Parts: sequence; structure tokens; C-alpha cells
Amino acid sequence: MIAMKRQVRDTFTNDMRPAPDLCKNRRMPATDLATIAGLFSRGSFRALASARPELANEFARRVGESVPGTAGVSIGDALDTALSIMAKRYRNEYVFKNSLVDRIVFGRHNPRTASALLELRAGPSIADVVIFNGTSTAYEIKTDLDDFSRLASQLRCYEQCFERVAVVTSPRLAPRVLAAVPDHVGVLALNDRGSLSERRAPASGVGRLSPPALFGLLRRQEILTILRRTRGYEIDVPPAQLWQRTRDLFLDLSVEVAHAEVVDQLRVRGMRAAAPAAVMPRSLRAMAYEVPLSTSATARAHAKLIAPASSFVR
Repeated sequence: MIAMKRQVRDTFTNDMRPAPDLCKNRRMPATDLATIAGLFSRGSFRALASARPELANEFARRVGESVPGTAGVSIGDALDTALSIMAKRYRNEYVFKNSLVDRIVFGRHNPRTASALLELRAGPSIADVVIFNGTSTAYEIKTDLDDFSRLASQLRCYEQCFERVAVVTSPRLAPRVLAAVPDHVGVLALNDRGSLSERRAPASGVGRLSPPALFGLLRRQEILTILRRTRGYEIDVPPAQLWQRTRDLFLDLSVEVAHAEVVDQLRVRGMRAAAPAAVMPRSLRAMAYEVPLSTSATARAHAKLIAPASSFVR
């Protein structure tokens, strides 16, 4: 048992801990937990940043009325408290996503040099979180409520698109995941304090990458930028033929060059969320990467987040 504990390296510190009185709140009804979880939906985030005051105010009211212990704190602080409650009592997929963005992009790395894309399509699968920092690492989330029926096929898709692949799960399921996935797939466990521990590091797998799969990750302008930089290419065919023309040229690149170029383009795509994420509370960092906000929408959201939560309670 002691040897096993030594193998588990806690890779991230500065846990987002709930207030002590909330730690004792273990009898919160499931309906209340579901209400709190709803604060971290895409629709809620868009309402927070909405140009329609009634939508933003309604979201703020929901925060003030559903999160316990919000007297004297801001909406942003109340949301941090809400996510701390969820980390202990209701670890849904968003709790995992936010921990990855918060601990890796803002913790291990730096949002000025690393970026994240959430819900990124990779062939027939969708990667929960992919982080780009000189290379690419895809994270597949498996909560206690998920099944493993598609895990093998998902990992095969990710291996063709990203250099490193890892599964993030609960401490309870981590041994099962370690036994179920190939040795080159990393395994991380998220505890009830929101901290990630690495049970096995993901191994580099450039040899498993597929140029056609890499091409499928890109948007048209990203493809043209890569081909202009690597091949000096300028559009020379009608629009109807452009996809096939650029695909043929891209597939002529070595897999190492293709991957490096794709990482650069997707890192830039993800970096657009760095400025909004920087002014969000820690609990909304993943949402800032998942739902793009304009500069004006970011300013509206920030203004609401620093307002007192109690001022919106009826």
C-alpha cells in the first residue's frame, strides 16, 4: 500500500478548497446540486455575458439564491464556492474540464504560451479537452457515471490526431482505467478537492499519428496558412477543387512537420480565449475556452462577476 502511494504523484497543488462550513454540508439534496451544476452550462455562461440585462440579472439571481454562504461575496466568488461543492459532491464532466484547464494551462504552463480546445472533433469522436504547448495532449474524461463501452475506439481516434493521450477519471475508477487502456495512454485521477494526480504519464506517440486525421482537425484558413508556410502554396484551383488540392499537398508533408504545424495552428485558435479566461474566476476558466466571447461580452461578464451576489437575491 505504501509503495502504491509513492507511485501516485500529485502533479498540481493549490487546491480549490470549499469553505470549512461547506465541507460539512454532505446532505445537500440532489435537486440543489443539480441546480448548482446548471450554473456551469453554456446557456448560463452566455446569459452572464448577454447584452440583455434581464438575462444577466436572472443568472446572477440564480447564483445568489442557489449557492449557500454567498453573503458579502461577489458573483465570481460564489461560483468558485459552487464549483468547490460540486468537486466534493457532484463531480460532473465540467468539474473535470475546469480542473484540467485551471491546473495545466494556468498552473503547469502559462495561458500566454499554452492553450486549450474543448469538445474538439477528432474523426468520429470528440475529445473533451486538448491542450497545446509545443505538442498536443488529448484528455478523455470518464466520470463515475460514464461507461467504458466506447473508450477503446475513442482512444484510437485520439492517437491518430494527438501526440499524447490520457484518461482523466476518479480515484475509484483509476485502477480500472489503468487495466483497461494501453500502456502508452496516461491516467490521471481527480480527487474531491479538485486536485489532479498522475497515475501514469502519457507516452509520446508521433508514430501513431495519421496525416489524414491531422488534416481533419483543421479549418480552411489554417490549412492554407500551413501550406503557404511549408510549400509556398497559393490557391490555384476553383473553390470546388480546393479541399482535395490542399489535402493532397498536406498529405505530402512528413508526419513530424504536419503535426508541428497543426499544433501551432490549433494553439493559436485556442489562444483567443486566453484574454477572457484571464478575467474570469477560476471556476469559469474552462467555460471561457468552451464558449467564445467578444471583447464587449467579456467586459459585461466581468462587470457582473464582481458585483455582490446578495444584491440579486429577491
